[in-house]
Amino acid sequence: MKVKKRKITKKELKEDRFTKSMKKLIFLWHEKKPLFIGVIVGVVVIAAGLSYFISSRRRAFNDANERLTYSIILVLNGNMQEAYNQFDFIAKEYYGTLPGIKALFYLANMDFQSGQIDRAKDRFTTLTKLAKDRFIRPSSYEGLAQCYEQKGDMNLAIENYQKAEELFEYNAFRAEVLLNIARIYETQRKFSDAEKIYKEVLNMVKTPGLKTEALQRLKMLQGLRQVLGG
Repeated sequence: MKVKKRKITKKELKEDRFTKSMKKLIFLWHEKKPLFIGVIVGVVVIAAGLSYFISSRRRAFNDANERLTYSIILVLNGNMQEAYNQFDFIAKEYYGTLPGIKALFYLANMDFQSGQIDRAKDRFTTLTKLAKDRFIRPSSYEGLAQCYEQKGDMNLAIENYQKAEELFEYNAFRAEVLLNIARIYETQRKFSDAEKIYKEVLNMVKTPGLKTEALQRLKMLQGLRQVLGG
């Protein structure tokens, strides 16, 4: 008598593979129990360490932001020296983080305002390489340009103003930088170059203050050009 063969279904095939896999796993568990335990413990330790690292980073970030806020309040209250010390601590302790970069940016501006041009230049240079923020990075190039302008290197000043203008996203910020470039061109008697920039600013912005400044400078320059030529 022939026994009728039954076709194995896909479901049964999957269940059979699963059963075999489980048997192998159980066998390996008994044979390699120390290894399994070591792997599991290792995973748990790594997970715990990662959790602690993330938690520590979060606490550090929050602490840095709190210190940064406190430092800004000190500035608003006129306590500039204490604010400077706080910014300096944050910039060093949280170097490379966003709060640390912001603190370094404040320090650079405070150095510039107090006449420490070389120190400000060094800080702004670091920020141009370190900062990714779409406001701080171009502002750092602008600050660097102002430092070179103070030191009398007008070519490097223009070069850095141009980098700032390229990076700024808002036309109002770009226009302010362009006005600085035009002002330098005037001192270099490059009147036609300055005139082009003033016209560019007039077409670029709608801000009354910037348009008025550009228009006044353009009219004065056109009159000056008639007298001096250029």
